[in-house]
Amino acid sequence: MRGARSLCPADFSFISVVVKHRPSIYLDELKEQLLLQCNVHISLATISRVLKKLGITRKAVSVCAQEWNEVARAVYMNKIAEEVPDPKTINETEKC
Repeated sequence: MRGARSLCPADFSFISVVVKHRPSIYLDELKEQLLLQCNVHISLATISRVLKKLGITRKAVSVCAQEWNEVARAVYMNKIAEEVPDPKTINETEKC
């Protein structure tokens, strides 16, 4: 297993390719990929410095909320409909 002091150009390339492929990857996920794919164990701070050297700045994730996705919203609404009882069936003792 190699540490931070032994990062080679291939490791820098690997990081660059992974980030280009998955721009919203988290540092801990990138750390895990480096360990699994390249057998390199480095800290999150080192990964952050490597990204800076590569000119990769902080990510700006723009994700639409799940409720804006009609299919996801329908699945969610059906799921909560199964979990939440019908208000008409609640008796007076269950009300707050």
